[in-house]
Amino acid sequence: MADENTTTSQARARELDETAKELAALNDKKSGSNKTSSTETGKAQWTPEIATKMSAGIFVFGILLFAMVSVLVWKNKSVDSLLRTFGILLIIVASVFLVIAGYSDQQIAPVMGLLGTIAGYLLSRKTEPTPRAQAAVPPNPTAAPESSDTRVEPPPV
Repeated sequence: MADENTTTSQARARELDETAKELAALNDKKSGSNKTSSTETGKAQWTPEIATKMSAGIFVFGILLFAMVSVLVWKNKSVDSLLRTFGILLIIVASVFLVIAGYSDQQIAPVMGLLGTIAGYLLSRKTEPTPRAQAAVPPNPTAAPESSDTRVEPPPV
């Protein structure tokens, strides 16, 4: 009976040792992956070399976008679409560039506010195209002036 208890306790001890080794391996994996993926504050670790390459890529992408839009606008030749398209693209590329370049939240916040204001202005502007034929016709001096008051009074009761 003593041999049986000794064998059972040795088997349990081996089982506990194996479980402890597995837990230690899992802890090593977990702590190793945390060290490589992020810092204690939760920000990604980007090397200056990676940030430079990504910033250059965004810059080249922006130039290609502007070249393609230039060709499209050149064919259309509408000044309003030119301003709106180039302005929005410039804001998007500049915003992404600033984020990738690694500026802090306090440095980016005022610039993002300004870029957002400009984008809001460009997108909310309503332009009414005036046909050239209407713009070239002079007003008729004998015509009655148009009244800005278009209310109709109800008849008296």
